[in-house]
Amino acid sequence: MSKHLSAIRLFVFLLVVGLYAPVSSLGQDALWLELNTRGMKAYENGDVDSAEEFYREAIKLAADNGQAAEMSATLNNLGLLLKATGRLDEAASVLHNAMELRFSVYGPRHRYTAQSMNNLGRLMEALGRYTEAERLYSQAIDIYSEWEGEKTIALAGSLTNLASLFERMGRLDTAYATLKRAISVYDVALPTNHPNLASAVNTLATVLVKLGRGSEAEPMYRRVIEMGVKERGVLAIEAATALNNLAALKKEACEYNEASDLYEQAVKIWRDKVGGRRQDLAVTYHNLAGLRARQDRFEEAERLYQTSVTLHEQVLGARNRFLIPALEGYAYFLFATNRPEEAQLLVERSNGIRAQHRLREVSRADVETRELSCGKKT
Repeated sequence: MSKHLSAIRLFVFLLVVGLYAPVSSLGQDALWLELNTRGMKAYENGDVDSAEEFYREAIKLAADNGQAAEMSATLNNLGLLLKATGRLDEAASVLHNAMELRFSVYGPRHRYTAQSMNNLGRLMEALGRYTEAERLYSQAIDIYSEWEGEKTIALAGSLTNLASLFERMGRLDTAYATLKRAISVYDVALPTNHPNLASAVNTLATVLVKLGRGSEAEPMYRRVIEMGVKERGVLAIEAATALNNLAALKKEACEYNEASDLYEQAVKIWRDKVGGRRQDLAVTYHNLAGLRARQDRFEEAERLYQTSVTLHEQVLGARNRFLIPALEGYAYFLFATNRPEEAQLLVERSNGIRAQHRLREVSRADVETRELSCGKKT
């Protein structure tokens, strides 16, 4: 366990013990708010190192001054940052501490406690602990329904997360019904171009694709693209995600020219309009590389695979689990182009990361079983 994590545990303990200590000075409140806000802004700009530093300073300040509520908020932010950068085990501990602290400060049925349940649920989902994730999401939904009623943004957010979990678990009909409920809430509570609505529509489109209803998914992806393609920030992120997903749909339909245009639009947003989203850019480069391979544009495909791996390493480190698809995709390309020795080295590297994260190893046969072009298997 890192020294930072041990310190956080100590801070939480001290705050729970001293929960009813005298209120700290306004100056300390303002300083905590400044640190927390600077951390949030740095994170939005893609500067995760600075964001983490600001968050840890804010946590220490809150602990030193008995600011229990404030500390729970910054622990929540730090936990989400750790999740986003692939440090899932540390994120789980931090988000669990945030939830415990909010239980102590606000009680078990408060909307802030529900927020922590929702966020810890997202982390459990990322760890593959789906039963725990479903329980946490369901508890958050129950609290939100009681606290503010059916027509709330927070409720719809947890419904969307639960639906995404059902999608991962293969419970697609349940995911579809849950998303329809979430979108019905958003349609009443939010403007038509709100990022949360865009996210739910994106997810619903993906569920429809998996249900074999791609023709229904396409207009939903295009709706999100129209909402965000000229914007910046979160709405632009949703538009880029929709572009990437629609491109994949077009690629599988062998509509390569349109798929190429969509991927290139997504790359432009990740690169030029959404600062710091290098991991998302890396994923889109990886997907575009697969398309170029199908088009027999092998030199460009290899360049894109290499760039994707490099970007993943720069953002997340050389042993992060999110690097696995990039390595295995590149290995598949090398097998398909008759370079088995180089490909096997990438498979071995991927399996080393898989072992570190207690994931099942893959074989050459697993990696090779992919489509090289329409109707043709390697």
